[in-house]
Amino acid sequence: MAQVRDLAAALRQEEEPLLRRYEELASAAGTTIERELVQHLMESQEFQLAFLELLLHPLPDTFHCFAKISDEDVKLRDGPGAGHGVVGVLRYGTPCLWIDAVGLWVQVQLPSGSRGYVFKDYVTCERGGEGRPSRR
Repeated sequence: MAQVRDLAAALRQEEEPLLRRYEELASAAGTTIERELVQHLMESQEFQLAFLELLLHPLPDTFHCFAKISDEDVKLRDGPGAGHGVVGVLRYGTPCLWIDAVGLWVQVQLPSGSRGYVFKDYVTCERGGEGRPSRR
């Protein structure tokens, strides 16, 4: 696992400067389609960097899917329910692992390695499937 973490950290360090290059590309884009295409490339790069970050932390044994937060200012709670404390606020598009569902709440792991619960309506699966094992 240490080798995976070391490789992921090195790859993330190599890939991060590309985001700045995409920002340069965005400022040079002249047409609507060019701007939209570059925006998509930047979002993909940010997503990739976030998932490389996930590899730097312990991963769950199983997970439901790779996911994104689908609304602004989504509360991350320390338990599955509105009565649990808020431990963070997530922005739209934040990538995460959907680990499990508990009623109307989803346990997620963020790129930082931290875990918490989000109301189910604010998480969207991107890739993966029910009960899919993680590759540890």
